Amino acid sequence: MNEFILALFQEHGKLKPSSLFHLLKGKRTTSILSFGFFHDLLHLNGMLPKYEQEAFWHMIDTLIAEGSLVARDEEVLITPSGIKAIQKLPTEFLKKVDYFTLGRRSEKMWRLVQFTVQVASNLGKTNHYLPLETSPEYTEKIRHLVRQHPDQLADRIFQELTVIFESMPAKAADYLAQTFTGHQVIGHAAYQLTPDNFREFPWSQLYHDSHTQYFFRLLQQHPDFLLYQLTAPYYLENENQSMHKTRELFLAGYSKEQIMKQRHLKAGTINDHLIEWALRDPRFPFSAFISSAALEKLVTIDGDYRNWDYREILAAYQIPFEEVRLYQIMRKREETHA
Repeated sequence: MNEFILALFQEHGKLKPSSLFHLLKGKRTTSILSFGFFHDLLHLNGMLPKYEQEAFWHMIDTLIAEGSLVARDEEVLITPSGIKAIQKLPTEFLKKVDYFTLGRRSEKMWRLVQFTVQVASNLGKTNHYLPLETSPEYTEKIRHLVRQHPDQLADRIFQELTVIFESMPAKAADYLAQTFTGHQVIGHAAYQLTPDNFREFPWSQLYHDSHTQYFFRLLQQHPDFLLYQLTAPYYLENENQSMHKTRELFLAGYSKEQIMKQRHLKAGTINDHLIEWALRDPRFPFSAFISSAALEKLVTIDGDYRNWDYREILAAYQIPFEEVRLYQIMRKREETHA
């Protein structure tokens, strides 16, 4: 775990530990999500939901004591010895996951796919096998699927998996395929397929989740597939449903005041929804929510926009917080796609 945390500091040099902990834990306040976005760590939001704060701070203190990190005010910086300690780590896998978008439900989604494969493979051959799942959350979905497609299910699932796997690197497809259990076939557990350099937690989790999440990103491109229709509700569960409703009303032409009245929400809640929408959607309509008057003032402010003190901006320019934050997000997106 120590090396994993060092790897997060490597690319960014310095981070605020308290914000990093809450990001990994899965806190979804706009301040934590913005921290993740500005430091290119948003995709790790919720990666370690069971992480204990005491253990995290003990680890930070240990890394500082051994000279891998050094404290500077509220932030912590990685040192040359810290960088040296992680040179051989598979850090590229840190960028192959997206817990912010898929992390809350991706493991349930993959279990549902595995169970579907098992049932479809045995359909018409035998009823005498040990099912991978017994919870109604899974069994009822599969019963409904079998009733809808009693004769074509096996062929449809095979064809859909073929399309997805052919879109993936061969090693990734082989890894996922080997976890399937079917008629006269017992799948491998994830730990049996994990390379030696990924054996330790959380690298083992990153290795597995990077493959399953890649699968679901590809599946999302095929809304006509049975596997997508089966897992579609889980995609939606990964979103903030209240934010989603607010977004739909804005897109339908409602004003902020109308949405507040209709949904019985405070202005601060609507502002939080706008900020999360902007963080999630590269096509967010910034011009609709940042006034031209505010924009004229914001472009004149010196210093790193990510570190602006809002209290100073409010005192000097009287610009609402949500417009400042949206402007910061817009700047970051422009830099990313420059």
